[in-house]
Amino acid sequence: QNFLGSYYGFCYINGSELLYCHIVFLGGIMSIEKVKFFVDHNKNDKGEHTVHRLTCPVLPGSRDREYLGKYREASDAVHHAIKSDFDPAVACQDCCPECFE
Repeated sequence: QNFLGSYYGFCYINGSELLYCHIVFLGGIMSIEKVKFFVDHNKNDKGEHTVHRLTCPVLPGSRDREYLGKYREASDAVHHAIKSDFDPAVACQDCCPECFE
């Protein structure tokens, strides 16, 4: 049975790593794609820039964010934000809960 479509959600890689993924099903073939991440130009109450997934319910408007790129893990996007002069940067608790486990 072939299934076509996509799903944003948590998945296990190699049976152990819980990641937030964009999973695409193409005729019985599954591929896990990287997800777009953005960093908030404005700092939060703790003086940190917050990194969000494109699907985040609290993603800042387009004028208040910068595109970081596509990543499989939020921690990689946070490291990119820090290297891009958004230091300190943290993952969003709403869309990157795996960073707070």
